[in-house]
Amino acid sequence: MTGERIKRHPIDSKCMNETRELQIISQLIQLCVCVCNFIYYDDDDDDDDDDDDDDDDDDDDDDDDDDDDTNFIVMELRRKLSILLLLLVVEVVEVAVVVAVVVVVVVVVVEVAVVVAVVVVVVVVVVLGGGVIVVTVVVVAVVAVKAVAIIVVTIIVVVVVVVVVVVVVVVVVVVVAVVAVVVVVAVGGVIVVVVVVVVFVLSLKQWSAPLKMLRRNSFQETSETIIAETARFLSDCDSI
Repeated sequence: MTGERIKRHPIDSKCMNETRELQIISQLIQLCVCVCNFIYYDDDDDDDDDDDDDDDDDDDDDDDDDDDDTNFIVMELRRKLSILLLLLVVEVVEVAVVVAVVVVVVVVVVEVAVVVAVVVVVVVVVVLGGGVIVVTVVVVAVVAVKAVAIIVVTIIVVVVVVVVVVVVVVVVVVVVAVVAVVVVVAVGGVIVVVVVVVVFVLSLKQWSAPLKMLRRNSFQETSETIIAETARFLSDCDSI
């Protein structure tokens, strides 16, 4: 190790005028050189530690120079890494922009091609079919399709709204019923339950009396009919 200081060589204007790919390659080469220099200085420092020198002052000066060189190499390594990362980020952004532009152009070209194809088909149909009638049929068909689509969408929206309203009403009723049951039970709803049961039983008794009367009347009418038919049959037999 001669102790010579390494001078920084920044990117000159000629390198800036090169393409970004060449700049990335150059930065990679310079980064490799910095790493090699860093490894070389570490090995040299280890060798200097193993050697026994007679002059301590010269050793201190050499150590200071080596430390300065090592610090400079580390700073240079960081600078190279920063420049390389910046170049790579710019390259990636440029590639992404190019891809996005290509996608947009392809979409626009496809849409234009579809429009041109539709126009060509319409023109061919008009020329071959003789014109106004075909155009009218096409327009009417398009309008009909749009109308049907609008009607279908409207029906679907109405059905969805109705279903949502029904579901909301059912949920509200269930919630109210649950709250009512909870309130009744919490208040001490045994009395309420007993009253409801009594009213229900009384209503059953009230309706059971007419039912029994109707059943009894129908039985009596049926018996009277059977007796009358039997008497008439017997009288017919006697007459014969």
